[in-house]
Amino acid sequence: QSHSAPNTTRFHLFLNTNFHSKEVATLKLLMHHGDIDMMPFFRWKLMFLPLVVEWFARARPCWEAIHLMVPGEQILQFEDMSALHGFFTEEPEAYQSRELSAMYKFVRGMPMLAVGKEEEEKI
Repeated sequence: QSHSAPNTTRFHLFLNTNFHSKEVATLKLLMHHGDIDMMPFFRWKLMFLPLVVEWFARARPCWEAIHLMVPGEQILQFEDMSALHGFFTEEPEAYQSRELSAMYKFVRGMPMLAVGKEEEEKI
């Protein structure tokens, strides 16, 4: 009896063999975290915002490459890859929306830092 790896595992192995490790990390973040939480980055305040913008700019070619290499219809065939269905059926506008959403959340979090700073100064 032959046991084959689940399709998701085989797909991640495909990524590991066809992309550089930084690109694989980027793709896995994009695939498994559709809405990236910016809260952990607030401690660096606005200094981190240019890095967020730069990361999304570097991530875009990875997103485009995987969408060209792997047609969404191919992923939709496999029920055990349902977690990736949304990623592979995403239109380019959805990528831009992710980028803008991350930046918005980051900038929106800045007043919370200012309020926190005022509270520290009162203590």
